[in-house]
Amino acid sequence: MNKSTIALLEDVNTIYLLTKLFYRKLFDDPVLNVLFVNKDIEMHHKRMAWFILEKCKISNEYSLQRGVACGKCMSSGQTKYTPLMEAHERAKSCPLRDHRKRKIRHSAGVLGGHFTVTQKNNWLNHFESACEDLKLNKKFKNVFMSWLKFSMPKYGPFVPDRVKSKKQKKLNNKHNNHNKKKPAKTPQPKKDTGSYNIHSKSNAVKNVPATYLCSIS
Repeated sequence: MNKSTIALLEDVNTIYLLTKLFYRKLFDDPVLNVLFVNKDIEMHHKRMAWFILEKCKISNEYSLQRGVACGKCMSSGQTKYTPLMEAHERAKSCPLRDHRKRKIRHSAGVLGGHFTVTQKNNWLNHFESACEDLKLNKKFKNVFMSWLKFSMPKYGPFVPDRVKSKKQKKLNNKHNNHNKKKPAKTPQPKKDTGSYNIHSKSNAVKNVPATYLCSIS
């Protein structure tokens, strides 16, 4: 992502249209909207647009509004992206994500836990869908989506969807039983029945005269 990527668009302001449509889709998604207490589309979409434009060296509005200069960072060792990382940590612990107090989708994860694989995929899909709805330049869409996918690991690790407690207990029991070592079986000696079958291949007698076999059979 750079200036040449943005130049593929008819107007720089198209980025604002893109991020606004993206957040509309996101807040309509029950898997993702539980990460936001404040669902102010205007605020969120402008921050995202500023972030994209600053990455492409078009504007420094993100640093002015959200960087260290804003004086709102709480972490030590601050960088201009510290507020962004803090916002993601707050999202993980959003009260709306507490499935113990309210019914939410299993793919929304757990309060304070990592983002789920479904949340990551939905996030990317909403941006791709927004690009298609606005009929943006195909090359721009491909470069933009590649950049987003490349950036995803920064916000991981991503975990599987939450499972029901009963199912989790069943999985844990299955895992524990699988790890238990089964006692080795002691080979049992073969019982000697005392009988002797001359017709058995294992007991066949070689070079025995036929007349003798007839007498004992």
